[in-house]
Amino acid sequence: MTVHPTGIEPLSGRLLYRDQSLLDFDMLQTGHGMREVLAPTIRAVLASYEAKPAMPVVNGEVCYEALSGTIPAEIPRLMFWTGMLSGTAGHTYGANGIWQLNRRDQPYGKSPHGGTYGPIPWDDAMRLPGSRQLGFAKKLLEHYPWHRLEPHPEWATWAPEQSPGVEWGDRIWFPDGDLIHNAPEEARFFRRTFALPVDRHVTEATLKLTVDDRFTVYLNGRELGSHANWSTGREFPGVGSLLKPGTNVLAVRGENDPGPKGANPAGLACGLAIRFADGSTTSVRSDGT
Repeated sequence: MTVHPTGIEPLSGRLLYRDQSLLDFDMLQTGHGMREVLAPTIRAVLASYEAKPAMPVVNGEVCYEALSGTIPAEIPRLMFWTGMLSGTAGHTYGANGIWQLNRRDQPYGKSPHGGTYGPIPWDDAMRLPGSRQLGFAKKLLEHYPWHRLEPHPEWATWAPEQSPGVEWGDRIWFPDGDLIHNAPEEARFFRRTFALPVDRHVTEATLKLTVDDRFTVYLNGRELGSHANWSTGREFPGVGSLLKPGTNVLAVRGENDPGPKGANPAGLACGLAIRFADGSTTSVRSDGT
């Protein structure tokens, strides 16, 4: 017996209830998103693992693949290994389309908040790559007495900070509607052209971007990824290899989703920090251009 908690701190079933004698094991729900979910997941796993009396802990809901069309297989894979190598006794993989029971001719429909988590049908969702990858991970662990493994976080140390610091630019949007209160529920497209010196070599670059409500971002025609949580945004480290001397182009497809009537703002903010081989830096930030 256990209880499935909400995605609100402390993210743990056992830590929500005083009478833990009712529970045989603890279940976590640590959120959906990209790498920003990693830190709260680790905190919740360690808090449950270290609580007394000891009981098994399972992360029952985290980063469902293809949720809102934005979570790729690498994220569920990361969350699996994060939990299992930090002391959990099990892990739940989730795929959007399966849990919603979407059919090709009959999607799940809108949730109470007015939106959906994606229209992918269940028979496509069951073939998403993350499911197969986590199946391989399970088989690998079963070759060993995995239930006897103990976490050793002291074996890892932080590497020196290499990425240049990123400063946020202005909050911008396409000038239509009331952007602060009730912007149109549509996609808008943003482009910034910038020039880099031809006599300096880029060694590192990091992009931070947030859009209310979702985005896909491109750098010199290469898709970097997507995100659908404006409150956290997303960081893209290591994009220096995509930059070139001379003209470069940063482009964003942003979309404002439906929200409460009269309270649906839209906005984009980003910053791109660039470091050159000689140690100098420059940046590109969202503004009126």
